[in-house]
Amino acid sequence: MKVALVQPGAPLEIVTNEFSKRKTETAVAFVRGERQFGSDAYGMLSRKPEVSYARVTSLLGRSLGHPSVRRLVSHSPGLGRRVRVNETRGALGFDEWTVEELVAMILSYAKEMTRAYGGNVVRDCVIAVPGSWTQAEREAALAAARLADLRVLSLVDDTTAAAVHFGLDRLFETKRRVMFYDVGSESARACVVEYSTYVERSVSLSSSSGGNNKTVGQLEVVGKGWSLEAGSFALDLALSEVLASRFEAQVGYGIRELARPMAKIRASARKTKEILSANTEYHVSIPSLHDDVDFSTTVTRATLEEAGASVFEALAIPVDMALSAAGLECDDVDAVELVGGGARVPKVQHTLRAYLASQRTKPPLELGVHLNGDEAVALGAAFHGANVSTSFRVRKVGLVDYAPYAVGVRVWGADGFSKRATLFKAGAKLNGKPKTIAFQHDFDVDCELAYDDPPPLDVPRSIARYNITGIATFKADLISKNNISARPKVQLSFSLDASGITTLTKAEVAAVDDSEDATPPDTTTTTPTAGAASSSNATTKKTTLKRTLRVAQTMAGDRAYEMLVADAVEATARLAAVSRAEEARVTRAERLNDLEATIYATRNALAERDADISTVSTQDQRDEIAKACRDAEDWLAYDSDHATIDDVDRKRIHLEDLWRAILVRYEESTKRPNAVDAAKKALALARANATIHWPKSKPWLPPDDLDDLKANIDKAQTWLDDMVKAQAAKLPHETPAFLAADIVPKLKPVATVAAKLELKPKPVPKPPSNATANLNATNTKSDNDDDDAATKQPLGEKTTSTPNNAANDEL
Repeated sequence: MKVALVQPGAPLEIVTNEFSKRKTETAVAFVRGERQFGSDAYGMLSRKPEVSYARVTSLLGRSLGHPSVRRLVSHSPGLGRRVRVNETRGALGFDEWTVEELVAMILSYAKEMTRAYGGNVVRDCVIAVPGSWTQAEREAALAAARLADLRVLSLVDDTTAAAVHFGLDRLFETKRRVMFYDVGSESARACVVEYSTYVERSVSLSSSSGGNNKTVGQLEVVGKGWSLEAGSFALDLALSEVLASRFEAQVGYGIRELARPMAKIRASARKTKEILSANTEYHVSIPSLHDDVDFSTTVTRATLEEAGASVFEALAIPVDMALSAAGLECDDVDAVELVGGGARVPKVQHTLRAYLASQRTKPPLELGVHLNGDEAVALGAAFHGANVSTSFRVRKVGLVDYAPYAVGVRVWGADGFSKRATLFKAGAKLNGKPKTIAFQHDFDVDCELAYDDPPPLDVPRSIARYNITGIATFKADLISKNNISARPKVQLSFSLDASGITTLTKAEVAAVDDSEDATPPDTTTTTPTAGAASSSNATTKKTTLKRTLRVAQTMAGDRAYEMLVADAVEATARLAAVSRAEEARVTRAERLNDLEATIYATRNALAERDADISTVSTQDQRDEIAKACRDAEDWLAYDSDHATIDDVDRKRIHLEDLWRAILVRYEESTKRPNAVDAAKKALALARANATIHWPKSKPWLPPDDLDDLKANIDKAQTWLDDMVKAQAAKLPHETPAFLAADIVPKLKPVATVAAKLELKPKPVPKPPSNATANLNATNTKSDNDDDDAATKQPLGEKTTSTPNNAANDEL
């Protein structure tokens, strides 16, 4: 699988996995209780095939009769023997897991890859699926995405996604038809896309020109085709048969029913096919293929082409099917673009080129390789997701796609009532207007969505069944409350969404009441129309009485819908339990790594800092730490397999505590004396302020506050003296009586009170009262008189101030 990411302000990117690879195998394996994904899980197919699951997407929403399922089961004995049909669900699965659960695990892994790559958890996604998928397959994919806690904005056909990516940087002023041919793993697919442009007119009130017109590119899928016999996996299997036959001829017995050697052969065949795309021959070597027998042989490109002859012959089927669906001839196609890893096989290109040339009267077309065949689908799907999402503003690209299968509806009820209609013909546009059918009936009905023509695959025709109730009740209310005997009109609306899913979206029943003073029987909507007045001036109104009907889905395809819902709830709980167990396993592994790191760090520190710590520890204490390191290392190697996280943490904490005790004593031998000296100086300064300086410089400070400060100083000084005395009685290797960090909390009360007193302002003098003001005014007048008298005295004569004047001067 390929995963593409689009983020605000960043270009489209292909997400790389933890091995920095851009392609990840869709495989899951369970080894000793641990889930493995990608290449790790794929490698387990040849070592432990009984616990490995690969190509599970080929089982989504399918039956044992599906061509892809038959091929997978017959050529993969390790997987085929474990595939089961769930009797209650009617779906494929395994004894341990359902297919949807396994696909959900792969999608969860893709989500985690994206989080690790982009730094954010992404829940919105677009999933590219083959255009041949039926509704059952698409609904199974959506169910798997829900189990993975992903919100699917849309499913998109893979060839359509490649066409979107092709049209991102291209604007075609005239219509241009391009055929995209995708040689994927499971099938070969072709689609004919018509590119064009239209002018989008914008209105601007501030501009006299009326706004800026913008040319928008658009694409419409006009034809699709596919062949399940022409995928690259079919080439792998064809070459696997050649290798298996050669080994059987070498050893003289059959191995096709043996899971492990056949898994090795398939892996080697896949690698050989890729190498033969660039080379004409390759020497295959598989050591210990079976019973310690080595296998080696030479395979040429001609051997591959001969083995896959039927695959190459089927390459023309998608071309004919797509052109027929589009109503076009090969001459109407302007270009061909190759997509998919299988398109690199030279014989694939040669076969396609020759067939297209034989179908044209015009000059032959070149097979274009303008797209990255492996990544175009993922990048196109990501851009489509940004286009339909409301969280992004990207260049608009119009897209019109269609459903390849015709869907009809059948309604039946009591008294032999039955009605059929075609809702969406083959080629109906996705996400178009809903289709509505209407009929008159008195009783509740059942409804079934089904394919009008059976798809060219072994799938059930039925898509979904619904039980629609409320019609009979509505009819009874019409008779009892409105005295209306006419048959109600039932309307059922169906939609075909952008993912190709057809559903019943709305069900209503209605009746018209033209009686006088009509009373709606518990309706949701009433619509009065113009009435006529009678000779007695009574007004008659026609009222449309409507009610929404209850719709309950009973079947999804050939599966009971209630069972699907119950299975989804159970699967959610199972996957949550697996995730919790995996998180616990990861946490346990991290704690084991922490313990191992602590052992090495402690042992190295013990050796490197021997000169430092020897002054604050005894040889016995150092030997105890060394022994604890050895014991923890032995426990880690031999006895930790079944240990819990708490067991591991206790071992690590014990070792850290032993080393920390010595390290603290060494650090305190320097830090504590300095802290004591600083504390003594701080207390001395505070005492000097409280007893000497502040009584003089801050006479407004209340004596009680100064006494409180002195009490706190005495308390802190007493504690400090006691601790210094206790520490002096201890040896350097003993536990300290106190630490440097203990001093600050003890001095905090002193600092708090001192800071409060330091910032306490001088009181503001109170304003004088009225009596005092009059007295002051009188005194001021007397003073002025005296000043005048003094002014009149000769210079050099002595003036004497009265007591009142002296008091006022002091004030």
